[in-house]
Formats: sequence, C-alpha cells, structure tokens
Amino acid sequence: MWYALALGLLLLAPPQNQKQPGLVHLGAGEWGTPAQAAERGMIPYRGQWFAKAHEKDLRKWEKEDAKGLDWKEAYKTKSKYYRIETNVARHVIELEIKPFLDALFETYTRVFAEDFGLSGKAAGNKDIRIYDGFQAYSVNEPEGGKPRPRSNPGFIVSGSVLVVFYEETDPGVFYSTVFHEGAHQFFLSLLPGASPPMWLSEALATYFEGCTYSRATNQITPGFVSDVRLRDAQGALRKNPAATAQELFLEVPNERFKGLEYGLAWSFVHYLIHRPGAESRARFARFVQATNGAGSKPATELFSKTTGEDLLALLPAWRAHVLTLTAPPAIQWAALVVSKASPSEDLRSRDLVWSFDGVEVFSAKQFAELWKNRAKDRPLEVVVVRCEPDFDSQESTRRFVRVTLQPASEIRLTAQGELERKGGLSD
Repeated sequence: MWYALALGLLLLAPPQNQKQPGLVHLGAGEWGTPAQAAERGMIPYRGQWFAKAHEKDLRKWEKEDAKGLDWKEAYKTKSKYYRIETNVARHVIELEIKPFLDALFETYTRVFAEDFGLSGKAAGNKDIRIYDGFQAYSVNEPEGGKPRPRSNPGFIVSGSVLVVFYEETDPGVFYSTVFHEGAHQFFLSLLPGASPPMWLSEALATYFEGCTYSRATNQITPGFVSDVRLRDAQGALRKNPAATAQELFLEVPNERFKGLEYGLAWSFVHYLIHRPGAESRARFARFVQATNGAGSKPATELFSKTTGEDLLALLPAWRAHVLTLTAPPAIQWAALVVSKASPSEDLRSRDLVWSFDGVEVFSAKQFAELWKNRAKDRPLEVVVVRCEPDFDSQESTRRFVRVTLQPASEIRLTAQGELERKGGLSD
C-alpha cells in the first residue's frame, strides 16, 4: 500500500546528481540503479529513494503536509544549530536541509577559526526562513515595495535572520545562496560590532561559494574557489593589467560593488590566506579581528598595523596567484532547440534539460552525446524545466515538464546553448 502511494506521489524529476548521474545512493557510499534500490527494499518517494527505516516518518510528514503548505501554514522546527521557519515539505527539511544546515554550521566554525581566526559561543542558534518556491519568497519579502527579483535570492534581516527560498527545479540556487549569505550571518554573530569594508565582507562570504553539499552523505566538501568568481577575476586582471586594486575593488563605492568586484575581492582574500608562509593565515586573522569596531579607518592602515605589511605591496603577487588558479568543473543548463515535435510532444525551444532517459544533464555537450547514442527501440523520457516567460525574467515561473518519446517519434532535439547554473550540490 505504501509503495503504491509513494509511486503516486513521485515528482517529475529526481534530484540533481552531478557525480553519479542516473544512479541512486544505496547507502554507505554505494551507488546503484533504481532497480537495485528496489531490490534492497528502498522506498521511492517524490523522485527520491529512501531507506525503509524512514517509512514511518515519511507517512507522518506527509500527513502533516496535507494540512497545507502555503506560507500562511508555515511551521517552525529546529535542527542542532538552527531555528527554522518554513513551508517546504517536511521530508525535504528533515532529511535534506537540516543535515545540511548543521554540517554548514560546523564547516563555518572550523573555517572561520582556521582561516579567519574567529571563534566564539555567540555563533550558535541561527535563525533561517525558507520559502517553498520563488513566488512565495518574492511576494512575501518585497524589495522597495515591489516583489523581490530572482537576482536577489537571499538576504539577512536585522543582521540575524537569513531569508531564502528552496525551489525543486533548481535547488542549487538555495545551497549556493546559503553558503554565501550564511557566512554573513555567521560573521555578524561572531563580531556584532564589526564594520569591515564592503570588499572584505563580501570576500569572506564569497570564500564559501566553492563548497558543495552531498544530499546522499549529508557532508559538505570545502572548496574555496568558485568557477564564476575565478573567471571574473582572471578576466578583469588580464583585461586591465595596469589597473590598481583601488580601482578594481578596494575603493569601489558600495552602489557599484557588483559581481565582478565580488570576484576580485574574493581572489585577494584567497591569496592572503593561501600565499606561501607559515604566518599567512595568522596575519590575515589579525587583520579581520581588527575590523571589529574599527569604524571608517582605512583598510590599508589596519592591515599595516596588524600584520606589519604594506597591503598594496602585495598586489603583484596577488595577480600572479590568481592567474595560476584552476577553475573547478562548472555545470550549465543545456537549452533545447526543438524541431519536428508532434502535438503530444510538449517540448519547446529554450526549455532547459534536467534529464534524458533517466540521466541528469549538466552541459550541452553531455546532452548531445546522450541524444546521439540514444536507444531507438524503446520509449525515452525527457524531463525539462520550463521558464515562463523566459529564463532571464526576474519574475519567471519555473516548472518541470515530462515527455515520453516513442520509438517512432520524428522529433529532433539539439542543445546549442548553455545558461549559467548554480553549483552547490554534488548529488
């Protein structure tokens, strides 16, 4: 009975799985096919497979969710380190997000102490508000009297409450946002009186954007190089080899401090922490600590006072350091070009490929290979994310569309374009 119920509640797509596309985590680090998961008695539920030990909890959470999951029915719960207000389905919160938040807190605790020289009991008991989907977040958390745009996927309220949304059509946005904004929240709890310059504040938060989370193992893999930020920094340094650090990021006004400046500021902090020398981390830590209550005192003056070094004299070595860094693998949305689709084949050009024949897709090249080598003697399933009116719209709605292609289908699918996609998840 439960098995039939679970199958009836399957969502249109399984989770992202970069490392093991098309496979299921069987437990203890072992991966296998859905058929192998079924043989082991695992439970299929809403696009995922769970150990049978979770059956009772899944029943209970589903019954509670049935009372309503609009924001007006938002509920409160706790993890080890976080107080959570949310309307996200309970099985996602309990089995995915709570373990992530607690692993994140422990990652912050370790990295802030080791790399930034910051620690303290005040960091405990964080507050986070998680909306189920962008629309609820946008309407309930307006910005400037208007619905909040997709370009602002998370923020901190009153220096303490982290506000974000979770969207099943691209959960990587949630994880990458929390990695960054959660670092701001953690920093403010450790140094509530701190007033660091914007370049340093954003650099410390961006430092965590290269981390990834495994929903299978509930573990975070630290990675302090973000593909996008590194490409931005390297591009700017190559394009403007004579530009000063003041022009690039140190003295850029807050209103003009955007994505490019985030990348440059992060790259400088990365250099200060990872440059040669046993004292590099300790010197940087003294500088960060000195920002607590420093007001408007120039960063160059603070740096000189706490480290005995001239900040600007380090810039040539910083440039060399950044230009030798290697970007981690990036994922992209493969945007479809569709031709010869029949009326029953609801696929459109610009749909974003989620999976093809049960294998999650992370690039146009990967999709091209899957399409080229597809089986032609059996039905094939295509799952896409449809963005309306389009991907670039700040108010776009996004939903899964699932289409089964029959062997006799004449449809032609190509993925000639790619759109940037957030990482944050390994599986």
